Amino acid sequence: MPPFLSKTKYLSVIQCHKLLWLSINRPELIPPVSRVQQRIFEQGTEIGIMARERFDGGVLIEAEHNQIPLALQQTDIASQPHPHRFA
Repeated sequence: MPPFLSKTKYLSVIQCHKLLWLSINRPELIPPVSRVQQRIFEQGTEIGIMARERFDGGVLIEAEHNQIPLALQQTDIASQPHPHRFA
């Protein structure tokens, strides 16, 4: 099965073609995430949580990127009239 092209991998190819190749073929050569970068990731998660708290009644699509049938099912359910959606 060919590798799945996630949003992260797509963005990495925009930044650096070699990074995408490494992430698929030689992931052990990619340096670990720094503490600063990890904190940036955590802040993104915190903002997502705050957004869901701020917009009461929002729907979170919880399926992972590799769970496409589940994501489609959750999206169908969420596509019923609703004021806020988060992905």
